[in-house]
Formats: sequence, C-alpha cells, structure tokens
Amino acid sequence: MAGDSEASCMLINDNLQLSLSAVLYNKCQFQNMCFHNAEGDNGVCACGTRQRLFQMCTPQEAERQSALSLMLNNLCIYSAATSRFYEIEFAQTSVIACLQLDPTTASCAYVVDSNMYIVCGFARTGRRLLTADITTYTSMDASCRDALVSDALPHTRAMCQANFDSSSATLLLLGLERQLPACSLCSFTDTIEATSSNPLAVL
Repeated sequence: MAGDSEASCMLINDNLQLSLSAVLYNKCQFQNMCFHNAEGDNGVCACGTRQRLFQMCTPQEAERQSALSLMLNNLCIYSAATSRFYEIEFAQTSVIACLQLDPTTASCAYVVDSNMYIVCGFARTGRRLLTADITTYTSMDASCRDALVSDALPHTRAMCQANFDSSSATLLLLGLERQLPACSLCSFTDTIEATSSNPLAVL
C-alpha cells in the first residue's frame, strides 16, 4: 500500500494482532499493509517487526477456485465484498489473520504486483447464526483456534466463546481491560502469553 512517509503504521505482534506500538511509514522493516485486526473494523497501516507469513496457494488452485483450508498463524487477503476476485493488487487490498475469515469463502488469488498466489476470503457473514453461535474470541489455545476454522467443533467453539466472555468481564471488573488482551484468562496458554507480553499488569 502506498503511503505518506510522515504517516505512522501500527506494529503487528506474534498473535497477528495490532500491538500498542507504531513506527513511521518509511521506518517499517518489512512490508506495509492495510491490516484489519478483526472483521468489520477499519483497516489501518501496519507492518511487522519481522516477516509475517502469508498463506500461499498454487496457480492450479487459482484456476479451479476450489475450496481451501485456512492455516493458523498466517495472513490472508481480506475482502468485505461478496463477489469472488481472482487477480488483485496487493497495494489495493486489505490483510487479516486467516483464522478471522469464513473458511467456506477461502480461495486462491493471483497478486499481480507481487507475482505470487495468496489465499483470500471474505469476512464471516453470520452463517453461524443458524446455530446461535456468534464467535468473537481471540484465544491462543490450540483447540479454540482449531474450532474457529472448523464447523466440526461447535461445542468447543461455544466453550471457548464462553471463556472469552468470562475473561473479558473479569478484566473489566479488575480495571485491566486496557492493559491485557480480552482473552488473557481464557486458558492457561492465553494467561502465559499475557504474562509474557505485560508482566507488570498481571502482577
């Protein structure tokens, strides 16, 4: 994405979420991008302190436009539109963590200005409302992350969502909602991650 050298870009952390730190646009060590922290939010300029991996795909997958499985800890091209696109320009697109996408919309697109094939998809559109299951959690727990991209784990997803709601409420009561991620108390893994990122807040 093109930008003003005086503009700032947020840094993307290892959880593929925006951190609280920012750098000047022209000081980004790696690729600048329009990054969405979650579906439906406003994209912001962001870059990583290290290279972030995109989920790649093949020319054959782009040609077939067959369904693809989303990988955790990868970035995907993001679109709020409902029509599929096969050739895109990275400078004109947005990026989001793959686990935030609706896996049923995942397909392969050719990124013309980067000469590579990257998995793209759309935001979740409420298809899970049919099961009264709205997912908003961002847990680092492996089973919870798997449940986000699989319809075969509805009970796990519901449990993880309940843990997220409880964690958010507890942090709000403790006045720590700004210092710690909302899912800091979701699981042992999340608590360890929160402790390592902000030990003073946990103490």
